[in-house]
Amino acid sequence: MEAVEHASAGRSAMPQIMVFRPTMEEFKDFSRYVEYIETLGAHRAGLAKVYISFYIHYGSLFLNI
Repeated sequence: MEAVEHASAGRSAMPQIMVFRPTMEEFKDFSRYVEYIETLGAHRAGLAKVYISFYIHYGSLFLNI
């Protein structure tokens, strides 16, 4: 997970977009995961990137996301 905030001279801090890479276990309950990333301040920028990289099995179809 990444979270970067910085301030320019004379300006208030602009929140940066945070990047998250949940595990399959964390992704299973996505609502709970969103609550978790909000506790880290992900909502301050109004946007967060959530990358998923694992296989999902739907019947006989495997998807590499």
